[in-house]
Amino acid sequence: ENGQFVGSTVSPGFVVNIGTHNFERVWKDDGIKEPFISIFIWTIVFSALTVVCTLVIGLVLASVVQWEALKGRSIYRLL
Repeated sequence: ENGQFVGSTVSPGFVVNIGTHNFERVWKDDGIKEPFISIFIWTIVFSALTVVCTLVIGLVLASVVQWEALKGRSIYRLL
């Protein structure tokens, strides 16, 4: 009666269980499926290109630093 919590558990507030309805909607609704697939493909391509470009830049910089005729080679290695 004082408005204080007395029980051992607190029941959750507003809970809605929709199951897999949203996941099914992604594959069945053309308004969602087409943009989802194009965005998913772009994400995969972008991540692969990012990894490849980073690898190439790293290999080029490592090769330049190992070049014997490069003046200030120790400075570049330090950086």
